[in-house]
Amino acid sequence: MDLYLSIIADELKKRSFNVITTLFEEQPIKGIRFLSLKQTPLNHYLYFATAEQLKNTPESQWPQHLIVPEAPFSDSLPHAKLNILFLDSSESQLELFSHLQDIFADFESWYQKIQQAMINHADITAILNIASEKLDNPIALFDITNSLIHWSGSFSSDIKGSIWENALENGYTMDYFSYGEWKDLSKKMNSSNTPILSHSKGDDSRSILSCPLKNNGKFIGSLGMTSINTPFTPGQIKLVMIVKDLLETAMIHSTNSFHGSDHVPYYVESLLNGLSVDEKIISFYLNRHGWKINDSYCLLNFSFPMENILFDNFIHPYIGRIKDFFPFGICCPFDDSLIVILNITNYDNPVLSLANILEELYDRFQIQCGISSDFYHFLDLKHYFVQAKSALAEGLNQNPHQAFYYYLDYYQSNLFHKLDSITSIKSLCHPRILKIWEEGDTNQLLLLQTLHAFLLNGRNLTLTANTLTIHRNTLLYRLDKISELLKINLKDLEPDTLFYLLMSCMMIEYC
Repeated sequence: MDLYLSIIADELKKRSFNVITTLFEEQPIKGIRFLSLKQTPLNHYLYFATAEQLKNTPESQWPQHLIVPEAPFSDSLPHAKLNILFLDSSESQLELFSHLQDIFADFESWYQKIQQAMINHADITAILNIASEKLDNPIALFDITNSLIHWSGSFSSDIKGSIWENALENGYTMDYFSYGEWKDLSKKMNSSNTPILSHSKGDDSRSILSCPLKNNGKFIGSLGMTSINTPFTPGQIKLVMIVKDLLETAMIHSTNSFHGSDHVPYYVESLLNGLSVDEKIISFYLNRHGWKINDSYCLLNFSFPMENILFDNFIHPYIGRIKDFFPFGICCPFDDSLIVILNITNYDNPVLSLANILEELYDRFQIQCGISSDFYHFLDLKHYFVQAKSALAEGLNQNPHQAFYYYLDYYQSNLFHKLDSITSIKSLCHPRILKIWEEGDTNQLLLLQTLHAFLLNGRNLTLTANTLTIHRNTLLYRLDKISELLKINLKDLEPDTLFYLLMSCMMIEYC
């Protein structure tokens, strides 16, 4: 396998050599050779040369990668951007050269072992175990939901208080980060193909490494490490990149469930898209959950506390978290949303149970939810997806800091916003009511409020007075005034006129 000078430097240090490196832009190194003036040096080889040789060689002929078995000679350092490793040792050149050959052979054996495991279709966890043999710190593998799949390596210090404690206890690391930290890391993970370093909380001496795994640019998982044993070196980071490339290849061909978390059951997807599905097929799949087609259901639609991130790349970390809270529901992404379908007969007190769960999701992850009305036939799924999505949109607009929003609470505003998207709301309002709303003074607006209450209470004077907490005579006075303004006898209304006035009173605030 190809190595990097920074990896070779780490290995030499482990063998108790004093090493100093001057690294610029590293390139893969295929092997090691002695420098010879008779041959043109190649950039993809590491050349063994003494200080004396280099002093007698024009800088223009120095190779890109050099290892010098002597202390740095600053007076002779080149101006070119080369990668040089100075090795302070009393051993002979042949002994040093043999050490270097052993390093290449050792890594080649390690690489071949991983390749053989992949050829044999070994489990991805077995491949990670082999890969971790060359890493100085333990490594964790997460799926697209940020759930811990496997970890490998050993700890030379206590994990208490570290991100490892969180990962091993909870199976994920999201609780370790604040909202702002998680948001920033998610953006970086989606835009990067290389390891991302950040500081460990409460311990600036440790760093956290997060490395995205991708397939054709699509996020399929991640690697996580912390410098719990030793600090991250350039060589270790290069090794993580080699492991990343190997795991990406292995994961693409793995039978493990790296893609299962974002799978949408075909019968759910078909119903949500308005396609016809045989009722017997639906019943068959629901029976696997212990559900019946005519049970009581509700649908949840979730929001996420991230902005300006492509949905496919950013929704996944939350699927596992939400599934943990709704283990008996059907949880899947659909149409730029994450939905959960619940059979509410599974809950003794569904209203209280849902409220507690959704409050905790909001407190921990800033996830908010729209909730459909209860429905009683699974084939009606599409209508209640629309309800839940509308409840979330209306709720976030009107009350942005709540954990959840019931569709019924936002039915009226949703109805009129839908109407306004088709035609102007003003065109549906009674002209005189619209004029009072737009031009009337405070007293006239109070008359509209009185009319609205009067019509909602079925034109019952006692109920309306109680609703408005005013005297009956005050109510009669106001009704006379509004009758004059509208030029309508409120005591004798045709059904169509009554409906027109009531809807106008309800719609005007959305004009």
